[in-house]
Amino acid sequence: MSAPAKKSVILLHGGPALSNYFGPLESYLRDHFQVLAYVQTARTIPDLIAELESHVQAIIRRDGQTPILVGHSWGATLALLYAAAHATKPKLLPPKLVVLGTGPLELETKVRFRANLTARIPPSVQSKLDLLDEEFDQSEDPSIRGPLQIRYQDLITPYYNVDPESTKRLPHSVWDTASFEAISEELGTKIEAGTIPKILSRVTVPVVSFHGASDPIPHDRTHAFFRAHLSAFRANTYMGAGHFPWVEPNGIGERYLADVAAEIAR
Repeated sequence: MSAPAKKSVILLHGGPALSNYFGPLESYLRDHFQVLAYVQTARTIPDLIAELESHVQAIIRRDGQTPILVGHSWGATLALLYAAAHATKPKLLPPKLVVLGTGPLELETKVRFRANLTARIPPSVQSKLDLLDEEFDQSEDPSIRGPLQIRYQDLITPYYNVDPESTKRLPHSVWDTASFEAISEELGTKIEAGTIPKILSRVTVPVVSFHGASDPIPHDRTHAFFRAHLSAFRANTYMGAGHFPWVEPNGIGERYLADVAAEIAR
């Protein structure tokens, strides 16, 4: 008698339009599940939802089961948008969504996120970021603006975690900066218009959050927003962890990985 197939998982990158940065998270999950961490190539939210659907359908054809969606940051938002868009198509709905450090979905969370991150950045790093901002504003050329954005992100990413050194354990990400701008603007329009609560109200599958207590994206505000607008929601908060908990030291990363895997397996 053959062993049962491992559960299937689709890992959704953040950004938007980042890829290849999961590193230890992806490796750990691959030991326990069939994992797809595909590169998001579409440049609008509806097209991204359709692109994700094509991967879900392919896994259903292969396995006869719908994969669990595990999204980080923007990827968590994409998972939620997908579930809302497919509320009337149960065969395409995952059994649950696992959201990791979900990006801001309302204005006050965005404001607090920016303030939290800015407060962590040393003056010497901030001066470099300010210079990059000036260069960015002085050019309209995507071939110039894109590399400037990447340099900016490389400088600021360490401060998303409690231990800035921990982010060195993340592989260097690939970033489509043009897609990032387009998708971020589209999401920002939805947030400013106040349409996100209505979208979340259409999500019928359970949503389980894993969020670092010291993530600059405030976990308390994020979880309160989810509790107000999702029908089935559970939260897990990790002390001593930032936006990429799986690489934080002192046993935090290891516990986080084991807990996320246990939730997927449940």
